[in-house]
Amino acid sequence: MVFTFENVRNLTRKNSDVYLAVLPLGVIKDWGFSIIQSDVVGEDVILVNYDTVVSFLNDKLQVTNPRFTYKLPNGSISDEYVVLIVSETQYFPSYCMHQLMSYERFERLIEKGEKISSNSTKLMTIRSLHDIFKDFQRYRVEHSLCPQLAKDLIKYVESIMNHYPELGYLPVAQRKQFRKKSIADSAIAWYCYIRYFMEQWTEDSHLTNQPRPLLTEEFHYENWNGQFFDRDNPVLLVNKGSFKFNDAQRDLIYEIWRQWIKEA
Repeated sequence: MVFTFENVRNLTRKNSDVYLAVLPLGVIKDWGFSIIQSDVVGEDVILVNYDTVVSFLNDKLQVTNPRFTYKLPNGSISDEYVVLIVSETQYFPSYCMHQLMSYERFERLIEKGEKISSNSTKLMTIRSLHDIFKDFQRYRVEHSLCPQLAKDLIKYVESIMNHYPELGYLPVAQRKQFRKKSIADSAIAWYCYIRYFMEQWTEDSHLTNQPRPLLTEEFHYENWNGQFFDRDNPVLLVNKGSFKFNDAQRDLIYEIWRQWIKEA
């Protein structure tokens, strides 16, 4: 199915495959698209997924196989809504992130602003969390399995927070003290934890309990001993001591960490 949206603009981003329109609910309902997920998420933005772009010219966007991501909100047919028209490749990571953020114990640890204060109990910004999930476009999961994956992801996150309290809420003083010696609560570490879950789950979604990584094991590297995410681990110095990593460095650290916990 090829469908044409009118009065659409492309978001100004590098290589963006996200489009935006503002339209009355009555017009949106008349599209009659199928619905991927039966729940209603928010009352302000309507999400549409598509497979491929056929053309985009003079504010007219032609795409193949558009679907509503969620049920449409209740409202008057004259009420206007923002419509985000998003590539299918972005559906899965966006869905997983949204569902994880619905878990209140985890959500309270995410800073919605651009930066984390030095006196904050937060673990990472919402942008950092988005970047973690953006990487998971590599995984292809059937839509029908997404709700189960999301439930299992929340159970997994809850499990590692229970077993490793430093990954959950800590008072400011304790958080500062922990971060002096470790980055195990940082975005790069959470990238590893969540990617580990994704790999395990996509290999076998029928596991009753997804295995937790062994985060407190002591590792040995040349003359160094300690836990992997200790700040003095020489493996983490691939970025000259900075703990903000590019994609290649992040992949490298994950592969080393994955091998280490496999051998532990």
